[in-house]
Amino acid sequence: MVFETLRAYPRAFKVLVASALIENMAFGLIIPFLTIYMTADIRISDAAAGVVLIGYALSGIPGAIFGGMLADKIGRRTVLLISLGLMSITILMYFFAFDFVSLLVIALADSFVASLYMPAASAMIADVIPPEKRPGVQHSEDCMECRLGIRPRGWCGDRCQCLDQRTVPIRCRDPRSRLRDELHLHT
Repeated sequence: MVFETLRAYPRAFKVLVASALIENMAFGLIIPFLTIYMTADIRISDAAAGVVLIGYALSGIPGAIFGGMLADKIGRRTVLLISLGLMSITILMYFFAFDFVSLLVIALADSFVASLYMPAASAMIADVIPPEKRPGVQHSEDCMECRLGIRPRGWCGDRCQCLDQRTVPIRCRDPRSRLRDELHLHT
């Protein structure tokens, strides 16, 4: 169902969806295990691990702002490629972290370069998708990520009907259906 919908969109959008899946997989694979890695392997305290994660969250804010400005200046595609390329390097740098300071610097850099991606991706969607089709675009991408098991079940549950505790959706739901269900507005 989602893949049939995806066929109707231009090639540039399909490439964008593929890169979004890569970016989301990288984020989804790193963050859940980062705390375990910091406390068990690097042996920093829980409080220091929390500081690293807060730094990760905060450094994404200027990264997103800078990514938007950079996308307007040098082009969306260039920013997407730079972001994905630098993100792969920063993810590999986690293997070379040896203490709190090195982890903090790597996490700040990782979050900054990863945050460059989203403004450029959003602008590219606006460039290649006609305005009347844009509301379905995000829904299609979210459902595909659910089908592939990239999104965690807690987030996926709002958008997909899942079989059990695994992230295996039966069918995707329109994001507006939850509001209709809560307001009892069935048509």
